[in-house]
Amino acid sequence: MSHHSTETRGLAGNLRESVTWLRTIFEQAAVGVALVETPTGRFARVNRRFCDIVGYTLGEIKQTSFHEITHPDDLDVDLAWVERLVAGEIKQFTREKRYIHKNGSVVWVKLTVSPTWKPGETAEFHVAIVEDITERKLAEAAAERSEAKYKSILEAMPDLVFVLSEDGIHLAMRPAQTFSSSGPRRVSAKALMTFSRRRLLKPTRPTSARPSRAGKPRASNTNCRSPTVPGTTIAGWCRAATATH
Repeated sequence: MSHHSTETRGLAGNLRESVTWLRTIFEQAAVGVALVETPTGRFARVNRRFCDIVGYTLGEIKQTSFHEITHPDDLDVDLAWVERLVAGEIKQFTREKRYIHKNGSVVWVKLTVSPTWKPGETAEFHVAIVEDITERKLAEAAAERSEAKYKSILEAMPDLVFVLSEDGIHLAMRPAQTFSSSGPRRVSAKALMTFSRRRLLKPTRPTSARPSRAGKPRASNTNCRSPTVPGTTIAGWCRAATATH
């Protein structure tokens, strides 16, 4: 009897330690964690990080559901994935979606959802792991806007323009379409992109370089011809500039 009691106390102690350990991980995780009622979408339990991401207090978030804080344009996709999870078609899913913060702003997150039920059991709860990726999304959007602006400026320029890296690798060219040359052939921009700077441009009449404030050349104009393609020559004023950071 004494041995049985001792063993029982030992198991109970191990269980308490496991619960404490899991609770610590749950509360101190660097990502948002939520236990969600699958049939209703209501939050049964969330950690502090999840509250921080969406801007609600623990008491407030337990009175709502993921349906209510999900961006309207993302909700149908969310529900479709959960349906597949319940049907057993998938074991989990990961996607990028938007929440509506309590202050009305949009929060981008990487969401991973896993079920707590085993095959054949009732779908009662699922676990949602949420990582805030808003800063990354804003940076990507800014980069896309900058790229679009750069392309529009490049496309509006009337001359043939090459954008080269410091080691002579072609990064971009305008125009992107096929253009006429002085020879009997037409050369596509795609073909020219494969040529090195030395092969492509053969200076024939350089002009004086414009000095920088430090007294070093910053840019120069050169009348360039390209004998790269047999029977083809491209003539024009080529401006070589060095970008400083």
